Amino acid sequence: MKTGSTKKALTKVLAASMAFSLVFASGCIGDKIPFLSGCFGKDSEAKKEADFIDSIGGVSETYTGAVSEQSYENAEVAAKAFVEEEVVGETDCEIENVESKGTLSDAEVSQLNLTDDIKNGMTSVEKLEVEYVKDNGTAYMSAAPDTLNKTQKVTVYVIKYESRFKYYSPAPITGNTITKSYYDSIFNAEKYKNCTYKTTMEMEMDLSASYQGQSQSAEMTMGMSQLIQYSENKIYMEQTISYKMSGMGENMVEEETICAYMEVVEGEIVCYVKTGDSTEWYEGSLSTIGFDDLDELTPFYDQYLDYSYFTKTDYGFEISDENAKQFIEETLSDSLGAMDMDEMLDMFSIDMFAKYYVSQGVLSGMREDVTMKLDMNEEGMKMKMSADVVAEMSCTNYGTTVVTKPFTE
Repeated sequence: MKTGSTKKALTKVLAASMAFSLVFASGCIGDKIPFLSGCFGKDSEAKKEADFIDSIGGVSETYTGAVSEQSYENAEVAAKAFVEEEVVGETDCEIENVESKGTLSDAEVSQLNLTDDIKNGMTSVEKLEVEYVKDNGTAYMSAAPDTLNKTQKVTVYVIKYESRFKYYSPAPITGNTITKSYYDSIFNAEKYKNCTYKTTMEMEMDLSASYQGQSQSAEMTMGMSQLIQYSENKIYMEQTISYKMSGMGENMVEEETICAYMEVVEGEIVCYVKTGDSTEWYEGSLSTIGFDDLDELTPFYDQYLDYSYFTKTDYGFEISDENAKQFIEETLSDSLGAMDMDEMLDMFSIDMFAKYYVSQGVLSGMREDVTMKLDMNEEGMKMKMSADVVAEMSCTNYGTTVVTKPFTE
């Protein structure tokens, strides 16, 4: 292999690593505008988490449960629907058994803490146990063998309303997979139309390769900081991206800052942009950056991930270890569509966590920490890579964010 081939291989790994970092920088928040912020440091994870929770004003839940929108012909059908709609996500499953555990007493019903709107018209509540097997397919091949195609059980409560039946989806229990109803309540775009995002992301990477005495190496750092304010018919954004790379014949240092202000005036969207250190604002068009209205810029406007990735925690929820690979496959599939996903994931050893912090029923923060390593020796070519991506997002001032025009005409 010649030096050019070594550089080509390095470039491919570098491009893949950057794609990883950029996708993790957008995470679950949305693929149109990334929302995150970094927290490198020597403090323990427990201290970082405690400090972060304090910075967003604490964590709390408001979700108490919900009933299905659809009605079912009997309790068994409703119980099966609960598993398919609220538990297994986009994974196929086979229901093996449904067993009634009887009708709840008044005291047992009161322990469910049903809201008045759920109890309105209710005649009884039945407890059922459903056994099912998830069709894990190849997405879970990284999981332990004893977790594959294993029968699981879940308790389901079905409420009877005169001649109709609806399943009840209670608040998720810490340690369990969250339900679809809970996910939808958190990521309801209507809740994020007036708020302030502050975000940053930092990545550090080292890359080297050698073949027959010839070698190439590269070092790269990349960072992003962002502020986005949302209010009715107005959005203001500041974003700075920095990039530094040395090696592979390159020595590059770049930093780009862009500010944008968008609002609806007399039914029409106007967009103003300012770049770098300039003091001049230029009028543009929202359509030039791929949007038709301001609602499309709202967080979670059309973003959806499989809720079954997430495990309930006392601060909100997180991506569980066994679901990390599947999460990565889905979040990277669009960005790396031209590359073989299985081949790409097999190249890297990835250790990550993604934590989501909930306060008053909305996502008030998110923290991600990803370490990627590559140690390859194929046909005499040796290649090593290590990369760390640390990212953090906070969302505050729900319902009180005020966006003002940053210039006078």
